Formats: sequence, structure tokens, C-alpha cells
Amino acid sequence: MWAHIAGSQALGIYFTRQDKDAAYQLWRYTGHLLGLSPEILPTNDRGRIIRFPRSPNRRWI
Repeated sequence: MWAHIAGSQALGIYFTRQDKDAAYQLWRYTGHLLGLSPEILPTNDRGRIIRFPRSPNRRWI
């Protein structure tokens, strides 16, 4: 979601705080419908970086 907002701003399209809040609310609702944990869904611009815990069993293929 943040990438879409940032990309639009780079093109000169700016959003009000209300518009951004509505977009994040829609994003969180969509994540809820998909069964995603609310902790990984950002609520605003500051929460846009998602940090996942590292798994000791993680393997790169």
C-alpha cells in the first residue's frame, strides 16, 4: 500500500491525511479478509515497515 501512495506522490499526486487513512483502513480490512494477522498490517505511514521474526530453520533455495 505504501508503495502505491509513495509512487503516486513521486508523480505529483498528493493525498490528504484523510485519504491516506482511508487507504490504510481498506488495506487492513482486505488483510483481515485474507486471514492475515493484524500485527503485520500497517495502520499509517510510520507502520509501513513490516518486520518478521527470523526463523532458525529458514533456508534459502
